[in-house]
Amino acid sequence: MSLTKVGEKHFSVVNHCVPRIDGVDKVTGRARYAADIYMEGMLYAGVLRSPYSSARVVSIDAAKAKAIPGVEAVVTCFDMPRTRSWAGYMYLTDTIRYSGDCVAMVAAQSRELVDEALEAIHVEYEELPSVYTIEEALSEGACAVHEKYPDNIFKDSVFHIRKGDPDAAFEKADIVLEREYRTQYIEHSYIEPEACICYLNPNDGAMTVHSASQNPFFTRRYVADVLGVPMNQVRMVQETLGGTFGGKEEGAGLAAGRCAYLCSLTKKPVKFVFNREDSFLESAKHHPFRLRYKAGLTKDGRIVAWQGEQVDNCGAYNNQTQFMNWRANVHSAGPYEIDNIKTDTYGVFTNNVHSGAMRGYSSPQLIWAQEQFIEELALACGMDELEFWRKNLLHDGALTATGVPVEHCVIQEIMDATAEQTGYKEKHAAYLNQPEGSRKRRGIGLAVCHRGSGLGAESPDASGCMMICNEDGSVMINSGLAENGQGLKTAYAQIAAEALGVSYEAVRFFGTDTHSIPDCGMTVASRGTVMGA
Repeated sequence: MSLTKVGEKHFSVVNHCVPRIDGVDKVTGRARYAADIYMEGMLYAGVLRSPYSSARVVSIDAAKAKAIPGVEAVVTCFDMPRTRSWAGYMYLTDTIRYSGDCVAMVAAQSRELVDEALEAIHVEYEELPSVYTIEEALSEGACAVHEKYPDNIFKDSVFHIRKGDPDAAFEKADIVLEREYRTQYIEHSYIEPEACICYLNPNDGAMTVHSASQNPFFTRRYVADVLGVPMNQVRMVQETLGGTFGGKEEGAGLAAGRCAYLCSLTKKPVKFVFNREDSFLESAKHHPFRLRYKAGLTKDGRIVAWQGEQVDNCGAYNNQTQFMNWRANVHSAGPYEIDNIKTDTYGVFTNNVHSGAMRGYSSPQLIWAQEQFIEELALACGMDELEFWRKNLLHDGALTATGVPVEHCVIQEIMDATAEQTGYKEKHAAYLNQPEGSRKRRGIGLAVCHRGSGLGAESPDASGCMMICNEDGSVMINSGLAENGQGLKTAYAQIAAEALGVSYEAVRFFGTDTHSIPDCGMTVASRGTVMGA
């Protein structure tokens, strides 16, 4: 171990390429994942999912499953107490809202016994009407996915922006263009599926969970909720993650909650590892959006009016849609200076897998559509795209769609530098003149957007850390923000080494344990390095 001696010239660690703290372990296979943990007397867990997307469970006969030797717990939706939280109907439910809903779960001495027990459970369903598309859900007389929302519109996800007088501005505009765009579901497909192992600590009785969880404190809420115990009786230890892009939040919590409940019944360690089908059925997906835009322009290419409708398919349950739509609302008119704006953003319940956080928290869908629309607007008034952007992009002193003044804005400079370094103009012109009918065609695209880092106005954004300097000069750091594969351990070690004046090799960040550090909020929104620094 190389340490910097007192008085020795300090070597800068930040902004230098260093080996990842967890890099060697991962590439050599030494890294331990939740699915790698085995304990004496451990049981395995599994769930029975509904084959229907809209139904009611009439009855469940689990007698055969309970009679199988080696099956130690069978819990149906009628056995499990309903929790007080919003997730109560997602652990097990008798009201089926999509084909991933779980109606029963099993703990047994082997995976094979789990599969046998699940097959032995007989469920009688009453199939009900369903809706799958935004149009179906909003149509007159459509069945309600949730009784609380008879029109299928999730009220907490509705946001509006009103700025200036769009109607009058459209009347005066020289050019008016309207377009509709749609995005699709996207699955995370991380290499490691959701996994956890739960056991009761023999000393204090705390439910201890080792989990593939993106946000250990968030997952702790699920476990405490399903067990009906205070959070200080639940300990979450984050194991190495094999990828997460927002999907191991709710999904990991539901898996841990079910696993912990089975553990509390059997008093034995219980392990629950999703197969790929489980992961596909239960992990939240990228929200599909229906995006309708209308813009009014002057002849010289100035956007004078903007109207937008952003409707997302929530799926069967709310999975952070209200927060994601708040983001979508903020981005609903792009990074442009427009005096007259009217936008509406809302979510719609359907009988599909629930949508949720994934890479960008709803912004990418809007950016994808808006920037195509911007290119069409530039073409409509016969302008070069770059000139059109320069004329309309935000700048110092301009007001955003929500009326916030912009300061230190360098978006135009970044765009110009990117265009110059990539040869965008020259390539774009050349690719427009490719011969028709060729099997392979080349293209180049440029999009401009703005995006926040951190929670922003959604909630107070704060975090904390703990640092221990040992007598030999080595350092241990800890944070409630989690290493999810993005390199947080390495970044934190660099920052700590820089601040202390020690070598990078002297610092270690071993991982997040909810019993050893306060909750620092979710590791999302590109806030890990910013809030941990």
